[in-house]
Amino acid sequence: MAARAGATAIGTLAVLAFGLGLVWLAAPRTVAHATMAMDHAVMDALARGEEIPPARALAAISTRERALAWLDLADGWNDIGALYLMLARRPGLDGGARDALLDRSIRSTARGLALAPARPFAWLQLAQARRARDPAAPAGFATALRLSYLTAPMEPAVVRQRARLGFAARTALSKEDARRIAGDVRLWAAHDPKTLAEWARPQFALPWVRQALSGRAPLEGDFLDAYLRLPAR
Repeated sequence: MAARAGATAIGTLAVLAFGLGLVWLAAPRTVAHATMAMDHAVMDALARGEEIPPARALAAISTRERALAWLDLADGWNDIGALYLMLARRPGLDGGARDALLDRSIRSTARGLALAPARPFAWLQLAQARRARDPAAPAGFATALRLSYLTAPMEPAVVRQRARLGFAARTALSKEDARRIAGDVRLWAAHDPKTLAEWARPQFALPWVRQALSGRAPLEGDFLDAYLRLPAR
């Protein structure tokens, strides 16, 4: 009986130790994700293209840094990179301050991609930051852009963002990259010519879009029809 009681006690302790071990292992992940969730609304607003007040953006960065102290999360680093990129785009910043913010964006996004490379939006974010940091050196920008094609060649949201970036960087694109971007424009026109027209008009991108659609009469026709149906300004 004593032996059986001893064995039961040992078994109970082993199960308890195992359970405590699981809790100890899960705690950092739980705390990190719970901390990240605190500013989820900020990241949702940023994804919708809304302007985030600088103080709120810095608070969200601080929250993510606290989460990363518990666990190295790709999403945390990518979010920080996105917030720094938004802060760098504010009007009125001097060149040194803008470059410092872009450097932080690049470092954070690169670290997130090192943890999880299959993130097409993060590759585009890195491409945007690199281009803004040094428009005269397109190599780093082009590499990030091409890696977005490897991770999401036809995802609609990625295609639209890539086309916008391609238009902004059109003078720095290689012939091969320009060909890829033209393919994105055609995909956008095929699936949603209305939003393509809505984007193209304020950007004065009509000739650029038509050039990408050249030789594709049905796509160009649908796009021009959507363009001409836009409300008068």
